This record gives sequence, structure tokens and C-alpha cells, in this order.
Amino acid sequence: MTLKIATYNIHHGINQKKIVENIQKLSKDGVSVFCLQEVREFSKKISTLNAYLEALGDEWEYEKFIEPDSYNFGLCFIWKKSVLKNKKIEKLVLPKIPKLNIRVLVKRIKKPIDRGALIGTFKINGKLLRIINVHLDCHGQFLHREKQIRALMLYLKDSTRIKQEIICGDFNTIGAEALSKKQEKKILDILGSGFKNAYPKSTPTFLLFQRLDYIFVKNMKIQKAEVLKMKGSDHLPLVAELEI
Repeated sequence: MTLKIATYNIHHGINQKKIVENIQKLSKDGVSVFCLQEVREFSKKISTLNAYLEALGDEWEYEKFIEPDSYNFGLCFIWKKSVLKNKKIEKLVLPKIPKLNIRVLVKRIKKPIDRGALIGTFKINGKLLRIINVHLDCHGQFLHREKQIRALMLYLKDSTRIKQEIICGDFNTIGAEALSKKQEKKILDILGSGFKNAYPKSTPTFLLFQRLDYIFVKNMKIQKAEVLKMKGSDHLPLVAELEI
């Protein structure tokens, strides 16, 4: 059985109309599970998440790791019920950077954001599959992001052992291509044996010519993976077709 998954940082849902169009198109193209980052819920605005769910329809379910009226976490799964059956959802808070040490690009954000991982265990084709959606800090040196990844893997190690896993999201591997590749190798070293990068090319997934988004898979055959050029966010969706 083939599973098509997309990881997509939607830039706080600023261009909501376009993101809705993109999600609808991806679903029509066969994506059956979305791992979204920077999903926000502000009381004075229409929920971006509700707009995506309404566009997809009743065939879809979701789980979120969102703190209302803040920029914390902002993680969400949306999956097709006919493909994946939810068995368990876990939420992990990752180590937090003490202070912002670079100029903040989004002026509304005045202090460090809480980062986390949304962990879903699903049943598909008679097998258990664990999907982990993460968004690591863009602030601080890579050593801080390394600390966050190690905390995630320590948590997963203490959980029920599952053979097939996907770890994806925005890893913020900031830097020139050579530096990004070095960070990618370090991430794979921390993830451990068995994990593969579904899309090892250096194609930028961020508008400032950076490769920040990844899908790492374990014990699955990678049939196809690609970065799609879609307007609406400062990130581009990364999609992979995997044989379960």
C-alpha cells in the first residue's frame, strides 16, 4: 500500500485563501496525511485550521498541538479516515532556548516560542505506523536544535517500539548548502540506524534559498519525493510517496 504524506509550514496562515487552495490540490493529488507547522488560533481572527477542515470535508480527521492566542507549538495532523486509523496521539514539549539571540524577523514575536512534537500512532494496512511532526527553533545555534532532536529521540525510545516511523517537519537547518548538508547528516546520526532522508536533494524549501523541511522514514520504501512550487507561504510543501 502507498501512503502519500506532505509536510508544510504554512507561515501562520497569513495567506489563508491560497493555503486552502494548496491543501485541496494536494488532497486531490493523493495526499492522505498532512503534517502542518505554524497553525494558529487567535480569538479575534477566523481559525485557519477550521478553514482547512471545511475545505477537505467529512472524510478527514485532525489532531492539533496549538496554544490559542499565541505562537507556541502550532502543530497539526490532518489525515484521511479511510487510510489511517488513529490509535494514539502524544504531545511533547521540546527544550526551550533561554532568550532570542538574533534579530526577530516577525516583529510580533517578542520572546522565545515553545516548540514541540506532535506524535501520532496510526494503523494502516494492518500495521502500526508512527508519524512525528516537529518544528525546531530557528533561533540559537544548531547545538540547540540538536538538543531538541535528542530530547525527541529519548522520548520515542521510552515509547512502544514501532517498526515503521516517519519523522518530518521544519528542522530549520539554516545556512549555505554545505552547512545544511552537515546538519542533515548530524540529524540522521541522532535519529539512528534505519532512518533515511526521503528527499536528499538540496532543493530549497524556504523562499530565502534554504533547505529547512524534511521527511525521514524508517522501514519503508521511498517511491517518490518532491518539493512542490506553490505560492501562499514562505515555505514550500515537501511530499513523499511511501510503500507501507
